[in-house]
Amino acid sequence: MEAFLVLALIVLFVFVYPWLQDRREEQLAERIAAARGTDEAAALIDRTIATSRHEADYFRRLSDHRP
Repeated sequence: MEAFLVLALIVLFVFVYPWLQDRREEQLAERIAAARGTDEAAALIDRTIATSRHEADYFRRLSDHRP
């Protein structure tokens, strides 16, 4: 059972998460292209930068607790 959970986590982190991240980036690029030159495009870019920083901080905190 534990081996299955470890394998499932590996599959999630190696295959599923990158695919979801790529899809999210594609959707964001489409929205920015559609809103080019407007305040909405600038807001989308700012929100994306903030989200990326938040995710980076989260993963950095996780790695700080490793033995």
